[in-house]
Amino acid sequence: MGLSDHAPTGKDKTSMAFTFEDDEPGLLYRVLREFEKRNINLFKIESRPTKQYLGEYIFLMDCGGHRQESPMKEALAALSEPISMLRVLGSYPRWSPKP
Repeated sequence: MGLSDHAPTGKDKTSMAFTFEDDEPGLLYRVLREFEKRNINLFKIESRPTKQYLGEYIFLMDCGGHRQESPMKEALAALSEPISMLRVLGSYPRWSPKP
């Protein structure tokens, strides 16, 4: 963990958390579609109860790309409408095993 993102390397990962204000069919699909349209690979997505209201969840997601570079920058900008809260937790180099 750090106070700032690592500089883009070309092989990065971005972690984020988001929630929806309302619960309606297709909201999660609309978010995931923004990444699919830009050919961004999703490595992990999970949901956790917010523990504030019954049925309210926070989604945690890891995907390929750095938040300062396109197409990730474009995807994050497109998410402003369907979600109520977005926190980019950071962008950092992906781990790769040493040969």
